Amino acid sequence: KRLLFRPSVLIVTALALIAVASTRSLWIGDGVLQGGALLPIQPGATGVWDAYLRAWHDVGPGSAVPAPPYLVLIGSFATVLFGNSNAAITIVMLLGVPIAGLSAYVAARRLVPGRYIRAWMAAAYALLPALTVATDQGRIGTVLAAIALPFAVRAFAEISLPTGSTRSTAVAALLGAIVLASTPTIWLAGCVAAVGAGLIQIVREGRRGVVICFRLLMAVAVPLLVLMPWSGYLMTNPRLLLLEPGWNSANLIDPDLGALDILLLHPSVSAASHVWFTAGIVVAALLTLARRDTRPVVLAWWAVGLVAFVIAVGQSALAVSWAQTDANQAPWPGPATLLLGMIMIIICGVGAHGLRERFGDTSFTFGQPIAAAAALT
Repeated sequence: KRLLFRPSVLIVTALALIAVASTRSLWIGDGVLQGGALLPIQPGATGVWDAYLRAWHDVGPGSAVPAPPYLVLIGSFATVLFGNSNAAITIVMLLGVPIAGLSAYVAARRLVPGRYIRAWMAAAYALLPALTVATDQGRIGTVLAAIALPFAVRAFAEISLPTGSTRSTAVAALLGAIVLASTPTIWLAGCVAAVGAGLIQIVREGRRGVVICFRLLMAVAVPLLVLMPWSGYLMTNPRLLLLEPGWNSANLIDPDLGALDILLLHPSVSAASHVWFTAGIVVAALLTLARRDTRPVVLAWWAVGLVAFVIAVGQSALAVSWAQTDANQAPWPGPATLLLGMIMIIICGVGAHGLRERFGDTSFTFGQPIAAAAALT
């Protein structure tokens, strides 16, 4: 009974029920899940692995372009499911929201000890418009990244500190490879943040800062080696850093998307109906700057969020050529917006942790109503 009423169990159960209820018509029958940005998958785990390892692909007149490495993730999951690749796609796409929520809850343990704060963080992360829109549009790269992203961000945060280790660097590199295989845009943001954090640590810590910078560079460089030869093709075609796996269609992207929409964590105007939810996250994240004892940590997280925001705005403003069409279109800024939303949620969690103890034994100050407003948002 005590296990059933744990915050993690309640949150994941609620998210799973919401996901199943909203996609109930897709669970019935033996059809193949496809459409939107989701491309058809080869039948069976063997077919997925063969498509990834094959040097020549029977697409149109044929292509020697390396297969996208997210097929490794799907192929591995399909192997666990006794070779059923369709079931692997169905589970990832239809249950990606609760799985991402569970991932966020577990990964936040070392950042925010409080269970109830972590439960809110998990629910807020799982219901971010970037993830719900990705699920609706069949953007499997973003959904896969959303599951791995909380652990990847935590791992990179750990190796950016003097207490980081070689083992944590290896874990960060592995998770970075998963993120790169799913959404190169988030990996690009991680590279910029890693370089910035490394330089700051060199200035602050001296020789120890050089070690930290080396760990960060290894964590972002090793994924490129792991994902060869696809990563080599990626580096020679840098426009692909702004795209994600799947069918990149202009019909799936909102041409009227602006910087304010991205700041409010909406990668699509169709998700604007949830503006009250995301606006509360943004306001609460800004209000955490009023707390002095956590301000240095909050500012560091805001710096990472700024990198994600700039990349997302740049995606919505740029026009790049896609493989499926000769026309130039703006890429979907969903992955960068997802990263921005997660950073804001982390900031809210860091700012909310310990507020009761901090204000419990002190006299009234202007910080108390500000903290109350942050909690209410």
